[in-house]
Amino acid sequence: MTIYDAISEINDSFNKSEARKLVLHFTDAVLATLKTDGRVRVAGLGTFRIKHVPAVKAGRRVNPFTKQMQDFPAKPATNKLKFTPAKDVKEAVAKIKAK
Repeated sequence: MTIYDAISEINDSFNKSEARKLVLHFTDAVLATLKTDGRVRVAGLGTFRIKHVPAVKAGRRVNPFTKQMQDFPAKPATNKLKFTPAKDVKEAVAKIKAK
């Protein structure tokens, strides 16, 4: 089941295409706010934030698995999206039985 199906089932006033538009507008709003503020709090869902990961230089280091010296390539600086769920979401997920 897609999020579009879930929205149209829960709320009869939305059909699938309207639900799709709603989700796309929500996504656009979240991305626009992340670009300007770096953080978006969605009440009842959680917080999205951008985390900057600094660059790593290339070098020769010990591989933690093999304990052997190994050449590691350089990695560029990146931005990662982090999500922290709201308390209610954490509690609801904890109550879901595993399959």
